[in-house]
Amino acid sequence: MLNYGEEIVYWYLRFNGFFIIDNFVLHSSPTGTERTSDSDLLAIRLPYVYEEVGGQTNDWDDHNIFKNLDINKRIAVICEVKTGGFDANRIYRRRHLEKAIARFGISPNYMDYVSQIENNPVTQIEDFLVAKILFSREQESPRQDCLHIRLDEVSKFIKKRLRKFNNRKYNDRMFFPSSLIQYMAWEEQKNL
Repeated sequence: MLNYGEEIVYWYLRFNGFFIIDNFVLHSSPTGTERTSDSDLLAIRLPYVYEEVGGQTNDWDDHNIFKNLDINKRIAVICEVKTGGFDANRIYRRRHLEKAIARFGISPNYMDYVSQIENNPVTQIEDFLVAKILFSREQESPRQDCLHIRLDEVSKFIKKRLRKFNNRKYNDRMFFPSSLIQYMAWEEQKNL
């Protein structure tokens, strides 16, 4: 089950054209991962994403996520979501990155790219851009090897999207399998 931070990031990515796996389990293994863990969100976005309502070029968040990623490329993101205090050294561990990259299925030679991914916020793997994105309450990123988007910016984007398409999003809110987004659609309708 997603916590509220993971849930708003899920919908932020979804509203920006991504297909998402949440709570991807990183099983323990005798060759490296000492205990089972998870990657908060893994997501893929293809360049020609289109939806009639909220899925067109001027609907994407080019101030945050697409400020550093080319919207015309195939994109894979490994997301960590932190709603409180956290140890920045405990995110994006090498074995976790290996498992996440393997799960994407971008390249049979994914291990050739792990060091690049480990040390850079964005890496080109064949025809995909692979990004590590930390979503947190922090004003500045605590690390240089990942992109950072503040959770308040995520919330602002979702509210803006819900306002922009208020009649459709409010009227169809019960089709969203998220009580948080249903509530946010109701709140934005009430505030108009």
